[in-house]
Parts: sequence; structure tokens; C-alpha cells
Amino acid sequence: MTDDFEEFETGLEDRSYPVSSAELGAEYADQPIDLPNETETVGDVFDRLDQEFDSAAEAREALYGELTGEDVDRA
Repeated sequence: MTDDFEEFETGLEDRSYPVSSAELGAEYADQPIDLPNETETVGDVFDRLDQEFDSAAEAREALYGELTGEDVDRA
């Protein structure tokens, strides 16, 4: 795990909730993610979502789900 990604994880844990995906998109607009065929930012991923998150875990699951294409069940 890179230092940048650890900083992102810490930032999610330290913020207050609820928070919108648009707010997270703006906050992490410069946080790169290296993917096999491209590089995008954490902000780009959150910008594709139209959600409100009640916890860091929800935001993290949505991010990972969007990156991996896995549908995360939000019971």
C-alpha cells in the first residue's frame, strides 16, 4: 500500500459523516490510483457515484466496488 493510499484511508476515518460522493470527489481530486491500463484519481471514482455515505466503511466499499466492478450489498 502506498503512502498516498494510507493518507486517503486515514482521511476517510478522520472526517465527519454523512458525506456525499461529490464532496469526496472534490477532496480527493488529486489522489492518483494506478490501474493496469490507466491512471485516474480517487476523486474521479467518487465523481461517478451519486451517493451519500454514513461511514468510512461505506465510502471505502463504494470506491472498491466501483474499481473492481463488484456489486457491494448495502443492507
